[in-house]
Amino acid sequence: APPDMKAEALAALSTWAISSLRDRLDVRFRVDVTREAAPVKAALQTMIEPLLKSNQSAMQIAATKAAAKFELTNTAPTLFALVKNAKTEVKQAALQALTDLKSEQLNDALEVALSDKDSEVRALALEIVPESGLEEEKSVALFEKILDNGTVKEQQSALTALGTLKGESATTLLGVMLTKLRRNAIPLAIHLDLIEAIENQANTDLIEQLELHQSSKKKD
Repeated sequence: APPDMKAEALAALSTWAISSLRDRLDVRFRVDVTREAAPVKAALQTMIEPLLKSNQSAMQIAATKAAAKFELTNTAPTLFALVKNAKTEVKQAALQALTDLKSEQLNDALEVALSDKDSEVRALALEIVPESGLEEEKSVALFEKILDNGTVKEQQSALTALGTLKGESATTLLGVMLTKLRRNAIPLAIHLDLIEAIENQANTDLIEQLELHQSSKKKD
């Protein structure tokens, strides 16, 4: 069968255990049916690895979704390998699957993804980090790299995430960014994001420093 047809079949299997009143192909209403997922999961266990390693992106993406849907945790090493080396859309799908699986390899995958050359992969990783359970110091170190080298949009996302972290490392990095703000050493486009991050983090010392900066700007 053609690769696209195989990918569609795998996608259909991923919805096997989901009760639906509409037919997947012709969307007509049908009798409500809930299927047993165990047989499909057992079958996928024996065939998922070759599908993930396929040279067809559509097949790989369908396989990552199936791995997450049926909680095939044994696929984590292969999913991690895809995050490191695959087409952009496959990297994103593999990273999302590791997230859905709550894999122990997610932290390493996020570090890789945040350093990816493709901005779409980095953007997805930035969305995932705050809810990932990654140690705060590691998260802050990754955000620091984004603030040094990322696009404006990525820097804005990193600052938003920083504002949700309450630890010393996050406070220190926000303090560094505030110093840069005073020196006009950061892009104008992220000024408001930095201010909001400091306000959201609610560290007393940083708030005072920010207020002093804002007061001096008004006098100028």
